[in-house]
Amino acid sequence: MLTGCFYMFTVCILQPIESSRKRSPLVTRSQEAQHGRLWAADRRKQLLHVAASLLAEEGVDGVRIPDVATLAGVTRPVVYKHFSNRQDILVGILEDFGLTLQNRVQASLGTEPEKLDLQAALKAVIEATCDVLEERGAGAWNLLSSPGTDPVLDEVARR
Repeated sequence: MLTGCFYMFTVCILQPIESSRKRSPLVTRSQEAQHGRLWAADRRKQLLHVAASLLAEEGVDGVRIPDVATLAGVTRPVVYKHFSNRQDILVGILEDFGLTLQNRVQASLGTEPEKLDLQAALKAVIEATCDVLEERGAGAWNLLSSPGTDPVLDEVARR
């Protein structure tokens, strides 16, 4: 039965990672054009979603502050108000992805995960991971799985 779980893992995780490189589901062009006054926390989330979309589409080098600002419909100073540099944006993407994944896995496993058999626990973790990848895009996942030269990002990824 574990063979089915590994098949599901391949279908849910590996294929979406490849397809997300074409166009991330996080930000559509019509959403990119929408802007206006947002609360600081909402603006930060918006900027992270835009940056995660760029990360999924173009990789780490594609996440540039001018591009994040343009796609979010704001000026560069607005981006700098929330993130001091590109590294801070990438750290924010990783932290947001990690927290979302952790919460989703904990919710999937329920209050007594030790009572689950291995197959049920594995299925819950895979489904939670697939849900987060669909929701957040594969940019952060790709960043987590790629060896990097940035010690700050490596530290965040280890957590």
